[in-house]
Amino acid sequence: MSELRAHFPERDAYLDRLAQHYADGLLDDAGFEARRDLLLQATTHGEMLRAFDGLPRPRYAGKSNEGGRSLGRRGLIVGGAVVAAAVVTVAGGVSIFGARSYAPTAGEFYEVASMGPDSVAMPVDYGVLEETFATLDERGLSLVSQFEAHTTGASGVAMSPRAPGELRTFDKRLDRPVTVSEATPGEVPPSVELGQLQEMVFRALDESIWIFQEEGVADTIELVFTERGNPTMKVTVVSPFDGRVLGTAQHDLDGNLMALEENQ
Repeated sequence: MSELRAHFPERDAYLDRLAQHYADGLLDDAGFEARRDLLLQATTHGEMLRAFDGLPRPRYAGKSNEGGRSLGRRGLIVGGAVVAAAVVTVAGGVSIFGARSYAPTAGEFYEVASMGPDSVAMPVDYGVLEETFATLDERGLSLVSQFEAHTTGASGVAMSPRAPGELRTFDKRLDRPVTVSEATPGEVPPSVELGQLQEMVFRALDESIWIFQEEGVADTIELVFTERGNPTMKVTVVSPFDGRVLGTAQHDLDGNLMALEENQ
């Protein structure tokens, strides 16, 4: 798996946050010890977040953006320039909808709301993502041309680099293993390497949740190619309390925010 790995200082920050939950009375002795052991055995941010199931979950905001500059709710940094409200089309055919920018400090941790009993919307399932990516890797289907994940599963189209014109659809549901179809001949579509896709997916999920802070959960993530064939990830974020769509965020291959739409 090429999910972003956590360094030792980051692991320590997760342990400190877990200890704070214990001190606040959110965990008993057994619960704290079990979750602590899970953190010590984990190697990636996704694995470590599982230790916070049912608790306020920390998110690790990676490198800062544009030297730490931050804009208001109606601006976006694109190629060093500030773009304000209205709809603007940038290189690659991606549109910006009255966007805002954000610039987390390197190594900053923050928390998103836990999924309580009153929640009506659930987030994209990390287990579904990991199983899907692992199956594609085992089958040698390392070129992905279509990908979408949501709260109940994931699906898309992938190819082997040895036979790029043979398209195979894949589908994964919460209660079912990944299924892969027989090859169907067709034109070679734009695609992204599986390893790059994994990094894009996990990074875009974390970044999008940070944008909307404690207000929402990632409901859908989709691979979208620009007119120039560049891969981007589009994440839809919804309210966990009423299912209302809060907005969408779109990131490029390097994790840069390309477009942001917020529903007022």
